[in-house]
Order: sequence, then structure tokens, then C-alpha cells
Amino acid sequence: MGFREILKSFSKIFLCSAIMGVACWLGGHYTEFTIHSRFLVQLLTFISLIAGATVLYLALAWVFRCSEIEEIYGYSDATTARRGTRTWSDGNLQRPFRRFLTHVQAGKGPWR
Repeated sequence: MGFREILKSFSKIFLCSAIMGVACWLGGHYTEFTIHSRFLVQLLTFISLIAGATVLYLALAWVFRCSEIEEIYGYSDATTARRGTRTWSDGNLQRPFRRFLTHVQAGKGPWR
């Protein structure tokens, strides 16, 4: 892997992280963590901000075609294989993810 590929990869990750950071800041700013609310409301706001940030980052990584996302699914696949568990009645949960990633890598994304 050359310097240009590494720089391109870091740039994509930086852009996804920067957009996610701005979205988290905006979410925290506008909700103000519901300062005058009960603890449960504050906790649910916090959890929803974290979950929203995670979904946003993964969606941006998919849009920008970050190849590092495959490592997450690869780790998940290896963990499932070690445990010997299956999460769908017809097979492994990672099978659709592999099809999805192959579809995206082939340039057949929804924008083409």
C-alpha cells in the first residue's frame, strides 16, 4: 500500500469523523442534554446521541466507500465462527453483509 492510498484512507476516515463530530456537537447543543429533566430522560438522550453518531459514521463510511468497514464485518464473522452460533435460520448473518460489500465494491451503489 503506497503513501497515496494511505493518505486517501485517512482522509476518508477524517471526513467521516469530522461530520460525525459536528453532528454530535449540534445534537448536544440543541438538546442541552435536557438539563432540567429527570435522570432517565438525560440518559436516554445521551444513549440516542451515541447511537445516532454510530449510525451516521457507518452510513458515511459506506457512502465514501471506506474499505476499513470490511474489517469490522470480518471481525464479526470470525467471532461468530469461533462461537459456532448462527443468527439466521438459513445460515450466517454475515452472508448478506458480504453480498452487500461485494455489491458496493463493484461500483453498483445506489447512486449509479
